[in-house]
Amino acid sequence: QFLFMKRFLLYLTFFVLCFAKAHATHLMGGEITYQCVGTNQYKVRLSLYRDCNGVNLPATAQTMTYRNNAPCSPTVTGSFNAAFQGKTDITPICASASSRCSTSSGIYGIERFIYEGTVTLPAGCSNWTFSFLQSARNNVITTLNNPGGQDLYLEARLNNTVTPCNSNPVYSNAPTAMVCRNQPYVYNQGAVDPDGDSLVFSLVAPKKSSTTGVTYNAGYSALAPFGAGSPVTINPATGEVSFTPATVQVAVLAVLVKEFRNGVLVGESTRDIQVNVLNCNNTAPVSTGIDSTSIDSIAVCGGAKVCFFTKISDV
Repeated sequence: QFLFMKRFLLYLTFFVLCFAKAHATHLMGGEITYQCVGTNQYKVRLSLYRDCNGVNLPATAQTMTYRNNAPCSPTVTGSFNAAFQGKTDITPICASASSRCSTSSGIYGIERFIYEGTVTLPAGCSNWTFSFLQSARNNVITTLNNPGGQDLYLEARLNNTVTPCNSNPVYSNAPTAMVCRNQPYVYNQGAVDPDGDSLVFSLVAPKKSSTTGVTYNAGYSALAPFGAGSPVTINPATGEVSFTPATVQVAVLAVLVKEFRNGVLVGESTRDIQVNVLNCNNTAPVSTGIDSTSIDSIAVCGGAKVCFFTKISDV
């Protein structure tokens, strides 16, 4: 009887650990942004996005870290608390549908959690890093090896030797896109730099630690996040990511944006993005180019007015 109870407790412990691991996965993506609010003082914002089918994120302060990197010396490291600012249900559903974030009858749901903290840094370093690490990634991701066992690492870099002090870009589009299989899609970051710095975008590997990228399944990579059969391009000037996914999947990718001021690198940050590819029974609308031409982009100077026509039809 003692041997039976010992084995039962062992099995029960194993089950509880596996159950906890299976239900502790939830993170869909995120980013770190910062705003200069004084001399070497920065308000840092952490934005995290969770799958409402997973565990909740804490409504309490999160610990973030900062450190300087070469060529700065001596080495400086520290941490600060980012206080919870609130959460928002951003699930892209019809008004008649229910979000999983608000009711157990909902099938799908996305919540954005915001945390903010203010930190004062020593002056005179061209390479500071703000960072955050948390477990675990969304277990429904299909392009990663054991996604629930891989953490989410976010960082943003800062040069505080420049004047005026730098604030990095803010984003209007959430890093949680839902797209249709076999339909062209363009994901726009919605990035705006408050200082008017020049932005350069590129695809990079999502990270699970400060030094390690995520482990993709065979056939997937940072530059081929949807597989070799679904090429991905990114516009380095706008950050638009273009692709036509060929298979139903849940993929992850990361976009690095660098800020240049008069040719000097003043900051950079990485967005960790989850893309859900679905089978859709809807055909996307078709539009003509600008003023009924085949041209679909236009360049204007800041502050200038622009007017154009485009025709959009939906079958």
